[in-house]
Amino acid sequence: MALTIERYLKVVYPFWSKKTLKNWMIYVAIVFSWVAGILSIGPVGVVTSLVVEGTCLVFQVYFKSPKIRHGYAAWRLGVSFLFSYCS
Repeated sequence: MALTIERYLKVVYPFWSKKTLKNWMIYVAIVFSWVAGILSIGPVGVVTSLVVEGTCLVFQVYFKSPKIRHGYAAWRLGVSFLFSYCS
């Protein structure tokens, strides 16, 4: 999404982007995208993972319980909607 916005600004507002849009702003957007992605899925992956006979099974508890699956899906949908709505 950050890449799309950056490209849009460069095409639609070329003079503004050359004058105002700095490289550090692009780098911050890239870092934020990675950190937000890791922080949004990382804790769920850690909590719902288990080790069986030396094999790590990721998201096993998440998929076994429909209540957890529906709750997490609703939470992700709400957070994604809020981020896209506030942007």
